[in-house]
Amino acid sequence: YKKIECNLYEDNNIIKSCDIKYNTTLKDFLSTLTFYIDNYEQVCKNYEDSYVKLSIIATISDNSETTYDIPLHLDSNCN
Repeated sequence: YKKIECNLYEDNNIIKSCDIKYNTTLKDFLSTLTFYIDNYEQVCKNYEDSYVKLSIIATISDNSETTYDIPLHLDSNCN
């Protein structure tokens, strides 16, 4: 892809955006994708009733875009 960018959403709100990568494959992009969410463990929020998804927008050379919306399941880390 010419460019790949992504956002992590909870419901319809962006939690975090990823770094934009240029001239890469989707496989290479995903193999290095990591999100660090500030104060996640300290807040200990329960995501069981929320909808969390990763939205990836991949652009090819003619500027056509393909969007991948990937629903995520997060296990609770709260005791």
